[in-house]
Amino acid sequence: MSSSVKERRAKLRVLPGLLFAKTLGGLAFWAPVVLATGFLALVAFNGLTPALREQRRLEHKSAQMDQVSDQLIREEAGLERVLKAQADPMYIERLRRLKTIRAEEAPKADTSNRLLDHLEGRTL
Repeated sequence: MSSSVKERRAKLRVLPGLLFAKTLGGLAFWAPVVLATGFLALVAFNGLTPALREQRRLEHKSAQMDQVSDQLIREEAGLERVLKAQADPMYIERLRRLKTIRAEEAPKADTSNRLLDHLEGRTL
């Protein structure tokens, strides 16, 4: 055997070890990229997606709560007007006169006025 054949055989024996070292080196080189990509995928599917879903749900609930709040504010303003009117002696007198006029116009009809009864101290 010639020396060149021996050298080639020696290289072929070293080749599996060299191939393993190159593969291991390539894996070590790309490991940070693979790990970072895996972490971002984990965050995207297990953290970001549910968080975005919850954000949409809360935005919908917020819109509903804004509507309810607006309705309650309007109702409060109406009740404040009624309360202010009930404290006004002119308004109370007008209600009494209206009740008297209605009683004269329709004597057989039920002339109970719940608001006037309430103002006079009777229950609603």
